[in-house]
Amino acid sequence: MKKLFHTGSLVEIEGFSLLRINGPYTLLALSSNLATIQTSHYTIEVMAEDLTVDALSEEVAVLTFSSMTKMTATMLESKETPYGP
Repeated sequence: MKKLFHTGSLVEIEGFSLLRINGPYTLLALSSNLATIQTSHYTIEVMAEDLTVDALSEEVAVLTFSSMTKMTATMLESKETPYGP
């Protein structure tokens, strides 16, 4: 599918039991209790119990878990981002 304009990634957390990413991303690591995903501006690491992949495609990732124990979002170093210098 050809895109009309560039869109960033949308990251949603629902009830601390679901992580959904819509848009471009890279899956860096995945195990039964850890997922590391990189979007265009952030690296997101989620540690959770009973992590399950519900959907994984080119621009959609849906992960569910019984409880999230830790989540970190680290901004990638870049000269031009829409969120800061």
